[in-house]
Formats: sequence, structure tokens, C-alpha cells
Amino acid sequence: MSSKDKIIKATLHLAAILGIKGTTTKKIAESAEVNETTIFKNFKCKDTLIHEALQAETDKIKDEIDCFFRGTIKTNKELIHKTSEFIMEIYDKYEDYMMVTIKEMGSKELESVKPNIQDYLTESVEKKLDSFLTPKMTHKDSEAISYIMNSVILFLAADKVKNNIYGHPKKDEVEIDYLADVLERLLIIDER
Repeated sequence: MSSKDKIIKATLHLAAILGIKGTTTKKIAESAEVNETTIFKNFKCKDTLIHEALQAETDKIKDEIDCFFRGTIKTNKELIHKTSEFIMEIYDKYEDYMMVTIKEMGSKELESVKPNIQDYLTESVEKKLDSFLTPKMTHKDSEAISYIMNSVILFLAADKVKNNIYGHPKKDEVEIDYLADVLERLLIIDER
């Protein structure tokens, strides 16, 4: 792993735990096992480092989301189940990034990072659900299912991250398959 990659990884991890303001270049250097001057050789300042780290992760996640939704999904049931699992995998795989975006929501550091991944994910699910609309369903149904799915999974992922980072006791977890079954039943009810 290059020094630059180590610095970015350390930055995201520390920002997830300490927040952006609590993450100093000295702490980043220690965590990345590089000299602090190496940070400034690669990044103009801490703000540039934070922005580049967040934007790089955002771009990777966006590409994964686009790739997933380009895939073939044949039914509502398959869409709900596969998408629920995929969203949880994304939150697990990019745990530090997700924690930073949750902690720092509304901050100036996140304003310039585009797109907002939670919104992008919700909109992507909506669009895919729209392609499965039945005559009795509307775009509002797709919006509601997408919002519920992403919100619950975001909450579960955030709770898991808090447990990992802060050692909070684990709460009873809703299984992703069960969540998908409930969302699928909502679609069936709406079709009647």
C-alpha cells in the first residue's frame, strides 16, 4: 500500500472514531506509520486530505452501486432481497466512511463531496423499483419502500459500527432477510 493510501485509510478510520475536528495530522501520521511531513507532501492541508479521502471513497461506492443496479434482477422479491443484502454489504465494507458521513452530516466538509451516498443509494433503489411497478403502484410506493429499506439498514449499520468502535453492548438485530420479507409484503399489500 502506498503512503498516500495509508494516509487516506488512517484519515477515514480516525475521523470515524474522533470526528473530523478531532482528527489531527499528527494522529493520522502515527496511525498511517508515516512522517507528518509525508502528509503535506501528498496533500496541501488537512482539509484537502479530508476532502480527497471522502471523495475517493464516495466515487468507489458510487461505482459499486451503479454496477449492482446494472445487473439483471427479474422480480420484486429478488430486487428487495438482493438490494437489502447489497446495501448492508456496502455499509460493512465502507464502515469508516459511513460512520464519518453519519457523524458529520450537515458539516462543511461533506458539502463538497458529491453525491451524498445515502441519497444516491435511496434514489438508485427507487429507480430500480420503478421498473417493477404494477398498475396499482406508483412512484410514491417506490420512494417509500426505498426510504424504509435504506433507513433501517443505515440504522442497523450505524449501530453495528458504534458497537465495534465504542464497545457498546450489541442490541437485538433485525436480520436483513426478515427486513426484505417485510418490505416484500408491503409491495404485495400495495398491489391489492
